[in-house]
Amino acid sequence: MRQPPADLIRLPRPAPRARPFFAMHDHCLKSRLGCRLILLLFLLTALACAESPEHARVKLARMNLNYNGDTLVRRAGQGDVAVVRLFLASGMSPDARDKEGLTPLIAAAYNGHLEAARLLAGRGADLNGREAKFGGTALIHAARNGHPEVVRMLLEKGANPEIADTKEGRTALLWAVRHNHSEVVRALLDRGARINAGDDNGRNALATACIYAKPETLNLLLERGGNEEEAAGDKPLLMVAAAAGRTDNVRLLLDNGADINARDQEGRTALMWAAKAGKKDTVKFLLEGGADADAVDHEGNRALEHAKSEDIMNLLFRAEKME
Repeated sequence: MRQPPADLIRLPRPAPRARPFFAMHDHCLKSRLGCRLILLLFLLTALACAESPEHARVKLARMNLNYNGDTLVRRAGQGDVAVVRLFLASGMSPDARDKEGLTPLIAAAYNGHLEAARLLAGRGADLNGREAKFGGTALIHAARNGHPEVVRMLLEKGANPEIADTKEGRTALLWAVRHNHSEVVRALLDRGARINAGDDNGRNALATACIYAKPETLNLLLERGGNEEEAAGDKPLLMVAAAAGRTDNVRLLLDNGADINARDQEGRTALMWAAKAGKKDTVKFLLEGGADADAVDHEGNRALEHAKSEDIMNLLFRAEKME
């Protein structure tokens, strides 16, 4: 039997020698020092990259931007995050105001610029500060103009949903309902906004929805526990919707159990209010739904006597003859 050449004979590898304890300790120490050195370099780099106030002002000057509150508010309202960041780095207050009394946060929220608003809120801008003309906050303006993402961010940061503007006494919820921003309404309700808070006219979110909003928004408020008795003073919601000619909301309220012949404190019905307001389509709908055309109020007047147009008078006259 032939033997393999000597250079092809594989010899067993020697067992690795155990590393002494002090060598292992030295290796761990070097690893820790290396990690700390990397962390230190990272922090130094971050500090070097940070804008100094002087450097930020130089950049703004090179961009031919006036260094004042007007420019900051205008750029915030345009959603210019880079310029807003430079102004803040320069040392300008996040609550600087323009000549109209607007703050950067309100300007950003008004126009729905989420990132600019988030930056300002994160840098300490007054979340509940008011603008001078209307007395509205950033939250009110975001809700009024239908910006649900900005509304959610402001609420998460701590904006107060119960603050009302100083002109008409409307909260963010009332403004969102008035302009039929159902997603904003939902966001505000999710954060505890009060449905039954009224404006300066005593009209709460339900009554406002009956006049201005679509059934989707009105139904959302009803599902969330809106109190009809506190909605519009002495006038039931059905009459509010009827007087506004909102047949779609009249239908929703009837579907939810409203009494078609209910009366207010003056003895008037929804049919009388619709006739008085000249809402022909609503009068027709109520008559088809079984409204009593012969009912009289406390002064002895029927819907016919309240009617303001000939078309409505004819509708009511025919209804009375049929009865």
